[in-house]
Amino acid sequence: MHTINGTITTNGTLFKVHSKLFESTDKFDVLDNGTKVTFSAKVGNDFDGLSFKSSAEKITFDLYLDDTHNTNLVFIGNNATHPGSIPFDLTGKVAEP
Repeated sequence: MHTINGTITTNGTLFKVHSKLFESTDKFDVLDNGTKVTFSAKVGNDFDGLSFKSSAEKITFDLYLDDTHNTNLVFIGNNATHPGSIPFDLTGKVAEP
């Protein structure tokens, strides 16, 4: 079992935040009027995750696995690209609330 935790921030709003396959001890909180999400989950071979929409084009991810930044364990997009560093930013299309 491993612990993954982190913070997702934006200069807009994160909304429709939902957990995916979180167990009862896993948690997430939407903070600062929706500009920040913090989370912590125990993970094994199963998939745990969060889904959300954002009113901003840029979102910053600060992720830890067992209290360590490890870019080799972060996979982005269909090509499973690793970020160059953590924290990292992703840009995308703005979602409407």
